Amino acid sequence: IMKKKTLTVMLCFLLSAAVFMPHTDTFAASATNITIDDEEYNLYTDNFPDPIGDDVYAKFTSNVTDVDEYYLNFDPESAEESFKTALDKNKVDYDEDYICYMKVFLYKVDEDADEDKVVTSSKLDIYFPLPMDAQDHAEDCAFYKLASNKLTQVYPLQLYNIDDIYYIHMTLSSASDYSTIYGFVYKDPESYEDDEIDWDEGDDEDDEDDYGDGTEEEEDDDPVTSTPTPTPRPTATPSPVPVTSAPTAKPTSTPTPASSTGTGGKKDSTPKTGDDFPLGYLLGGLFLSGAAAIYATTKIKKD
Repeated sequence: IMKKKTLTVMLCFLLSAAVFMPHTDTFAASATNITIDDEEYNLYTDNFPDPIGDDVYAKFTSNVTDVDEYYLNFDPESAEESFKTALDKNKVDYDEDYICYMKVFLYKVDEDADEDKVVTSSKLDIYFPLPMDAQDHAEDCAFYKLASNKLTQVYPLQLYNIDDIYYIHMTLSSASDYSTIYGFVYKDPESYEDDEIDWDEGDDEDDEDDYGDGTEEEEDDDPVTSTPTPTPRPTATPSPVPVTSAPTAKPTSTPTPASSTGTGGKKDSTPKTGDDFPLGYLLGGLFLSGAAAIYATTKIKKD
């Protein structure tokens, strides 16, 4: 009987402890693998922020007569000041080298006018990639929306895996969506350098020098330890688009579909959209712990 009591109490304790254990975000494991049809996501996209690259996929979800008359433009310049001000106001820590931001503009080409027409009513479906520097540590990349001077972190954020690149999914369906500023805040990739050192690197070359030709080279008094070289960030500078006017000419390059999507893992003072899981786990933990305690007490009394 004593053994049964002990096992029952231990089981209830472990159940309660499991509920309150810290939960680690496993973004890579939870990312949904999808395949993009280039013919379906055929809206031309251009002028991405440097850290993003050019892999953004976009398509219309509303009826459009001729997709070739439209193009989607991402403008970092018009978003910079407002986004940084919002981060400072909400006390979000960031390194200016490791944030990116943009406003999204949809244009319809008008051959008879000096400028193309800005469209804010068409419904779009977009897959947008996390910044390239954040791909290996998606859990440390936060995605924000700034609308009506209110900064909100999209959290938790669903990730999608397209050709081994992590994306977020965005929809634009109203004028407010098109006026919203979107941005990422992430960590310096070099901060992970110590975790990624390959300590076996260069062993084969050393063996070849010592034994390959039967001779032994003279050793240096001060051996040099090689360190991994971080991947350089893109150097291309995006062409800014005026905030209040559209480009004066239709893009001449052939549309190249791309991919998109991101994730947020950093917590700060900004409001979060989606479920705020810490409160849910707390309430669930209290409920399960109480139930476990009642069960254990009842079981012990019966025995």
